[in-house]
Amino acid sequence: MQPGPKFRPGLILGFDDSNGRRKVLVAYGTSQRTNSRGCGEFTVLLERNNLEGKKTKFCLKKRLWLELTPEYFRSGNGKQPEPETLAQEFMKSFMDAAQEAGLI
Repeated sequence: MQPGPKFRPGLILGFDDSNGRRKVLVAYGTSQRTNSRGCGEFTVLLERNNLEGKKTKFCLKKRLWLELTPEYFRSGNGKQPEPETLAQEFMKSFMDAAQEAGLI
């Protein structure tokens, strides 16, 4: 799998460092159709660089393992974005989506 041309926010759901290769389980986010919710989906407000937040929807049913390398985890300008913690106010919707996706 090759990274696409557009940087997308990702939610790290798991970590594996077996076989000497560090990998993370990722659910990618989208800013499309954030007012609707499907099975295993939830929407958050990301506060990138302390600017006005942007709604981002994650689908926990669509997830993949990626090697933890700069190739997959840097933006178009070559910089690695600052990680954000999922705010407490979104934990219930995350847990509901995780249950629907069979993660818990």
